[in-house]
Amino acid sequence: CHPSPGFNHGGMDSTVRGQDPIPWPSRSTPRIFSVGRFTQDDRGFARDYVNSYLTLHLFSYACRMRSGDAVIDVRPDALVLTPPDQRQAFDIPAAGTHWALLVEARHSGGMRVALPRHRQLPATRAIEARSRLERIHEDHLRGGGVPDHASSLAASAGAGTSEVPAPGA
Repeated sequence: CHPSPGFNHGGMDSTVRGQDPIPWPSRSTPRIFSVGRFTQDDRGFARDYVNSYLTLHLFSYACRMRSGDAVIDVRPDALVLTPPDQRQAFDIPAAGTHWALLVEARHSGGMRVALPRHRQLPATRAIEARSRLERIHEDHLRGGGVPDHASSLAASAGAGTSEVPAPGA
């Protein structure tokens, strides 16, 4: 797995210790299965979530998130990736909303890049990321949430890894 140029640097941006970066095919466009803004108020890691897709979370609140066996201290504007089929749970002191984007790789060929599990975005980049997620959500809705509808494919193109801001950018 090779570091993603200008983004990952081998996973060193990740603050999730003890977990490897997530491999992603460098030439693949994500296939979107779900995207939306969700309200969370889970406390004490009481409820587990597991889904079959790579999930990108963009948080607007502080919490602790269990991802597999790791516990992540999440602050507002944090971007967290969870791999498919990995258990997630939350301890949220005050209810808040976050964006979630559930995807799978459309193609598995080519070199693999390493995506970090957790990244704290600067406020300006978090605003930009939320705006992009809103556009992706609107396109996906126009396609009726069907992953292979033309509008959903446009949303998928907008969700490509080139859309993820590079560190310090």
